[in-house]
Amino acid sequence: LLLPCLLHARGVNVASPSPDLAVSMLQIVLSGYLLLFLTGTNSERRSQQLLVIIASIAAIGISIKLSFAAFGAISLIVALVIWCSGALGYRPGYAATRHTALLLIMTMGAILIPWSIRGIVTSGYFAYPCSFFPAPVDWLIPREAVINASDFIRDWARQHGRHGHIVERDNEWIYPWVCATLTRKKVWISMLVAIPAFFTALALSVSPTKYSQFRNMWWLFLAPCCGSLLLWFLM
Repeated sequence: LLLPCLLHARGVNVASPSPDLAVSMLQIVLSGYLLLFLTGTNSERRSQQLLVIIASIAAIGISIKLSFAAFGAISLIVALVIWCSGALGYRPGYAATRHTALLLIMTMGAILIPWSIRGIVTSGYFAYPCSFFPAPVDWLIPREAVINASDFIRDWARQHGRHGHIVERDNEWIYPWVCATLTRKKVWISMLVAIPAFFTALALSVSPTKYSQFRNMWWLFLAPCCGSLLLWFLM
């Protein structure tokens, strides 16, 4: 599972100030806890603990790199919906729901509130380079500069590091991006790991009743990856 991170760590990424390596590892760890939450034979208390862990990792990932927000939010939403729906074999009562909600708010608040304060101190925004929710401070970066910075980051990623502005309504970047991505060796190696893992999960989904819980909900494990990838293309 850590193979993609090891591939990503080659070259300058170990000593680079870029958070990509750390975020990649957090995504793998978060995915593992989500899969355990969905398919494990957990007690109600253990499921509550896993919810708090998932929320903590989601908040930590957001504080490291803002683009982690989609992956972390979808993971937490999936876990919360499954937990509240009673799909794990028990439906939490009012007291358990209130206690869990307080734990999640306190845990995520302890991580995201200092991070938001840091954003205000350094830029005047809660989540720079997101231009929403500016704080009323004298050192607020002009909104146009924040939007330009956000566009530059998006365009840089879509062109694999090559400079040049991409028109927002122009989707011609998709085909060159796909071609450039498929030429990367680490992408193919990661796919060689992911494809057998997918078919293994598919085989377990039709196995006897020993894996009944796995059979019912394992596909939700793919929701954060698919959802965050879709949002990346749309935003």
